[in-house]
Amino acid sequence: MEKKRREWKQEFSEYVGKENEKSNQLEKEGNQNNEKSSSGFADLANPKEKSSGFFGSGEPRGEIIRVRQTANPSSGFAGEPRGNGNRPATGGSVLLQQEASRTCILSKQWLHVWRETTNIEFNENFFHAPQEADEETLIMQRNVFIRFVRQFITNYPQKSIQRFALTCSNPQEFLPDVKAFVGFALSRNVTELELDFSNPNWREDDDHSHESSSMFELPVETYELIKGSVVSLKLFACRFDAYGVSNFSILKSVSLGWIGLSICSIKCVLVNCPLIESLSLKNCWGLQSFEIPSPSLKLKTFVIDKCNLIEDFFMIEGSKLEFLKYSGTIAPFYISSPRNLKEADLDFGLQTEFDADFGYVLYDFLQEIYAAKVLTLCSVFLQIIPQGEEPFGFQVSLDVRHLILKTAMHFNEYFGIRFMLNSCPLLEILTFDIGPAIIFHDYTPPFQFNPHDFWLKNLIVLKCVKKRLRVINVKGFKGTWNELYVLRYLIHFGDKLKRVNLYISNEEGDNGENRETYLARTQFLLKIRQPHQHLPVLSFL
Repeated sequence: MEKKRREWKQEFSEYVGKENEKSNQLEKEGNQNNEKSSSGFADLANPKEKSSGFFGSGEPRGEIIRVRQTANPSSGFAGEPRGNGNRPATGGSVLLQQEASRTCILSKQWLHVWRETTNIEFNENFFHAPQEADEETLIMQRNVFIRFVRQFITNYPQKSIQRFALTCSNPQEFLPDVKAFVGFALSRNVTELELDFSNPNWREDDDHSHESSSMFELPVETYELIKGSVVSLKLFACRFDAYGVSNFSILKSVSLGWIGLSICSIKCVLVNCPLIESLSLKNCWGLQSFEIPSPSLKLKTFVIDKCNLIEDFFMIEGSKLEFLKYSGTIAPFYISSPRNLKEADLDFGLQTEFDADFGYVLYDFLQEIYAAKVLTLCSVFLQIIPQGEEPFGFQVSLDVRHLILKTAMHFNEYFGIRFMLNSCPLLEILTFDIGPAIIFHDYTPPFQFNPHDFWLKNLIVLKCVKKRLRVINVKGFKGTWNELYVLRYLIHFGDKLKRVNLYISNEEGDNGENRETYLARTQFLLKIRQPHQHLPVLSFL
């Protein structure tokens, strides 16, 4: 065994050495590319446009600073607030199955680390990919997973745990074991209980109401145990008795998904659990509409993600709401006293048809979230909002300080981008999250326009751009014309701009462009004439 362990250590050392060599080679290539001339991209611009006041006639001013990413850019952009109010904090040690298997080859001291952890997660997807394995292999791997969990809980020595998460599709095949696993967690006074029995092959746009009868149901005997210790409860594809959830006096966070619900059930949970501050509904069905007429709620975080409502209408009373995330079709939304709202995230990606009348609905929706300091909007919103009451901007200024636009950088979105910039005079951070989006082919702009001239001619210098904007983040930068048009406008007129962060796309372009191509295009931004000639443009690899 000792010989085998030394072999594993040797293999691991060789792996680390190879990874370091790759990293050094990439860094060397990056330094070489940084010394290359940008002459190949000087002809991206029309020569006439160069003399129009947007471009200097000489060499690029400033410099592109390359930063190699050590983390996923989606985890946060430079200039963004680090915290996320809708995510409950988790403390204690965290040791997943994958991590346990990796650390065992390093030292003897890691062999028993699992005994000390109070954050336990069992996920069958770590053992197999259900969509890839054949039926015989799948059955074998599921049995291995169940045996692993069974052995873990049999030998686990701690008397209390903080978090217990179990992900296992089709739990009816192992019903006695699954009940025992849940009982184990509750017997250890778990404070965060997460049970996910959904099938990874389920599609979000399919009707899964027929699955309800075969779903795992939370054992009745567990309710009393949950009442005494659980602060955060997540149930996916797990039925429960809403009227049995009574007097859960310490429950603060509830997340429900892939189950049928009625509005009466939700009201019952909120009324009987008076301390609930976070409610999340994902892919639920059976709701007529969503109306919570209870101004005494302590609800601070509300997430409704792709739920199938019979009638799309939302009404929440309660002045404590701080975070709102909505994903679905365009629907009327009413929030009483939203003055404490800090962040809102709106995704209308399920909207499949372009209808100008929805512009009025979105205008009213925006009015309900005027107090949000951080606002995330999708491409559908940008295409439809100018069709409403005001095509140029909101009548009353929004309080947004950080605007995140999930966009395809398509010219259909131009009026919407300008609408939001004009509506946020206090804006300090602007983030473009570029990626695939729904683009309406029957889109009709509020006014006829030439996409190539939109950000060049008859320009209105927006207040937030000139007086307040300090940081621009671009995730998925490719340096397309549409991206450069918008960035050229923002950089040229951004008198207070301190930094532009470009997160280079990993996707290959339609004509074979790659990361090196996109990186070279960043030089184009340095040709823009600007009063602050030393504006740093950070390029994240």
